[in-house]
Amino acid sequence: MAVITGATSGIGRAFAERLARDGYDLLVTGRRASVLRGLAATLAKQAGVRVTTVIAELSSEKEVSALVRRIEKLQRVDALVNNAGYGSGLAFRKAPIDDHLRMVAVHVTAALRLAHAVLPGMVARSEGTIVTVASLAAFLPLPGSAVYCGTKAFLNSMTESIAMEVSGNGIRVQSLCPGLVRTDFHGRTKRWANRASESRDRGIVRWMSPEQVVERSFRDLARGRVLCIPGFWNRVGFHAVKLMPRGLYARLVGRYK
Repeated sequence: MAVITGATSGIGRAFAERLARDGYDLLVTGRRASVLRGLAATLAKQAGVRVTTVIAELSSEKEVSALVRRIEKLQRVDALVNNAGYGSGLAFRKAPIDDHLRMVAVHVTAALRLAHAVLPGMVARSEGTIVTVASLAAFLPLPGSAVYCGTKAFLNSMTESIAMEVSGNGIRVQSLCPGLVRTDFHGRTKRWANRASESRDRGIVRWMSPEQVVERSFRDLARGRVLCIPGFWNRVGFHAVKLMPRGLYARLVGRYK
């Protein structure tokens, strides 16, 4: 049994398709009921697995609590993919505080609660997989994305810390940090809406498909790698920024605010 949040499109959908092909029954969540149910019907028919849909708004404490109770009633959860997330693109001071708190609830609180719900059972069985979809932005502060980058940094640090705690217990834990991915994420993010159709490779900027990201995730899980940064040029950028003086990085990135 695998639980996947944000499964209606993009990386979450690609995880659902891959896990279904691998024979996992699924519990998938999302907000778009018709899309989620369509995905469930397709996967059930093509892969012959059971797919349960839960329409949930993860910024709602009530709905997250209901989802946690639903998960705790399952006999077992073999894999959890914390994928649900979104961007804003607004300057920190310009976005309403409730928008920031909503993002923290979706990215941080929901992911934390779901991981906390499934981990005891995994530890008891000495097996299980938790993938948390963070972002390359976890390491790259960006203007217009203060809370987005901050929450992704939290997810990465939390996931790496959990991995240390369960090391040697037979549990695979991964922080998945993709760069630019061809999904509807950018079209739904105000700052990037006009650029969403320009998802072409330019110079060292490389876009990936959700399927490529998921394939790399599975490859690194098999190798026991906790931090997964899909894409050669994304890894080059990650290491380059680590070596770059912070002041220089701030000046370069600040031009695009």
